[in-house]
Amino acid sequence: MFYKHIVRNDFVQLLGPFKTATEELITSTHPTISLVYSVKKLLVHQLHPTA
Repeated sequence: MFYKHIVRNDFVQLLGPFKTATEELITSTHPTISLVYSVKKLLVHQLHPTA
């Protein structure tokens, strides 16, 4: 049971940046390439593996 809780938390942490990116793009009525690039850069930074 404890293992499932850990795995669930890992998935929430993994998917969190995607939720933020989606919300950022949805709130804009006309997303520009600069907004899309910023969101992509944020995703790459947040998803970069750490030691």
